[in-house]
This record gives sequence, C-alpha cells and structure tokens, in this order.
Amino acid sequence: MTSLINNAVNNIVNFDLSNITNATTAVIPPAAVRQIRNADHDIQIDLPSGSIFLSAEAASNTESLTKNNTVAVAVEEVVASNLPAAQRAAIQGNYDIFRVDVYSGNTRISEIDGITVIGFPFDGNNPIVWLLADDGTRVIIPSDFDEANGAVVFVTSDLGVFLIGEAPVM
Repeated sequence: MTSLINNAVNNIVNFDLSNITNATTAVIPPAAVRQIRNADHDIQIDLPSGSIFLSAEAASNTESLTKNNTVAVAVEEVVASNLPAAQRAAIQGNYDIFRVDVYSGNTRISEIDGITVIGFPFDGNNPIVWLLADDGTRVIIPSDFDEANGAVVFVTSDLGVFLIGEAPVM
C-alpha cells in the first residue's frame, strides 16, 4: 500500500482493475483506507463497467468511511429485469443501466459527503444520465462526454442505479 501512495500521480491512488474481465468490485482493506486517508489522497477505482473517483474530502467526511472497516466499491452493468418493480416501471426506452455501490463493512453507503465522480462507457451521442431512485423517480444528473475515453462522466453525491441514454437533439 505504501508504494501505491508513494507512486500516486497528482495525489490519486489508483486501483486499476479495468482489464480484469468480469471484475465488478474493488475491496480495500481497513489499513489501506486509513493510510490513504492519512496521506490526504484521492481514490480512483477503475473497473470494466465504469469508474469512481472519491476525493480525499469524501473519504474523510463520509462517516461510514472513517470507521475501521473494509471498503468495497462495486460498479456493474445491470439488467432491467433484475431491478425492483418500481424501478423497472420507470424504465421506458433503451438505456444502459449501471449500479454503483460503496460499502463500509456490511453497511451500504447511499450518499457520499464530498466530491465523487463516476464514469461509464458510452457508445452514442448526446448522453444523458438519470439517478433512478428506489421508488422509480428519475433525477437528471448533469454530465459530460469524455470523447477520448468514450465515457459519460458526472459528479454526484448519490450512489445507486443510474440510467444512461441519448438525449433528444433539438
């Protein structure tokens, strides 16, 4: 872990699992979380289905992340039929569906207190991102398209299910 911190570029400790087929979760042991937090470094986790960036502020301010627990970050593509009925009912059209979860021990964190940037691969035009609440409510999240990496990127404090689609051109 010390070498990851010492070799961090721009104070970002990067866990790059993007080339590990079917990897959906990165698990960071308590001692590593503590060392990263004490070094005041950001955390970048790259998985095949997407990426998540947690600022040092987010790692320090989110109460559940400051406990002496293993932190698990999961980014995975989801099939609509595997979602609860209320969420399935809110999906009308063709969307890429992703779920982002962060756990501290066995506790699922639904909101991060600090800068969190999420990116998903996107092959289309005019991406639009929605957070899909448990009750099926959709909230638009401002996003940008990173052409160089073929990804839609957005800042959020909320975690959960995200829909990515193409916004109509007007």
